[in-house]
Amino acid sequence: MRIYNCNENNGRCPICGSNGGCSCSSGFDCCCGPRGATGPTGPSGATGPTGATGPTGPSGATGPSGATGPSASEQQASYLAAYSTPSQTGTTGTALIFDRNASSGGTDVTHSQNTPQ
Repeated sequence: MRIYNCNENNGRCPICGSNGGCSCSSGFDCCCGPRGATGPTGPSGATGPTGATGPTGPSGATGPSGATGPSASEQQASYLAAYSTPSQTGTTGTALIFDRNASSGGTDVTHSQNTPQ
């Protein structure tokens, strides 16, 4: 029995002319013999290294704005400016008397002229 090289004759069996019937192992096999059942799949190989991280994609569209929050109640600040004529030197435990009110706004702060209160 002669063994034929499946790589000769453009991949055709030189005996029967079959194309694709050859099952060459190490380049040589009998081209005309019956083909056996396919064997089980072999084990998977080891996982290769992880590739580099790709570029960051574009940013998405800005979402809608939220609802406007409640408004603060409109309150006017209260204030009072008072002074003394002539000016006084303060000492610990002694009340100052302010004889004049310069300006004021609101009702939270009051001062009676010519009093320490």
